[in-house]
Amino acid sequence: MFAVCCAAEEGGNQITTGGLPLASVAKLPDATPVSAEPEAEPGAEEGAAPPAVADSFTVVFDCSGEGMQLGLLLDTVDGKSCIIQEITEGLVQNHNMKSSLDQVIKVHDKICSVNGSGSDKAELLKALEAVKRGAALTMCFERPKEQTVLINKPGQIGIELCYQQTSYGLTIKNIQSGLLDDWNRANPSTPIRTGARIVAMNGVTSGPMGLLKSMKESDILLLTVMNYQ
Repeated sequence: MFAVCCAAEEGGNQITTGGLPLASVAKLPDATPVSAEPEAEPGAEEGAAPPAVADSFTVVFDCSGEGMQLGLLLDTVDGKSCIIQEITEGLVQNHNMKSSLDQVIKVHDKICSVNGSGSDKAELLKALEAVKRGAALTMCFERPKEQTVLINKPGQIGIELCYQQTSYGLTIKNIQSGLLDDWNRANPSTPIRTGARIVAMNGVTSGPMGLLKSMKESDILLLTVMNYQ
């Protein structure tokens, strides 16, 4: 069993900060159950991988340039976090061109704080809106740990998923009793957490509808997951 909630592509709103256009943010609708698989004896792949430790790093941006924008499209479909979905022309792209590899901001990175504020999506966006042109902009990012999870059906997967049509994957909103929970119990040092993104299925990267189709039809699921702390 898994359930999904889908954010429509239309209805995103443009966030501006002191004249700096920052990010387009998706709205989150209620979750809607879409499929239920029959109960069966669960089967989870055992054998833990090395501990998943996500990296974090801090970047200070110069906001003094005229017409400068941050240049980030954010996926906020889980209603809690701000995950980078796309990087366009702006401060982030300029930073990446001259930074060291460990400081390059990438798709799937999570915004953790803005000028020291931001425990959730609302606070992060409020902090971005408060940035004035010429002021310092300090942002902390978390780089997710990419993990693979092998799940064997039959059985209920036991996850609730969120996505929008343009998402780069499926967001795990909730983990219930089922195959993924069994995998987590068998691999306590590398559990998949709520907020993680499923970005590929059986080695194939596709849009959210393709991932959902594979999840429903395949008996063996090799999930590629971006896992956050």
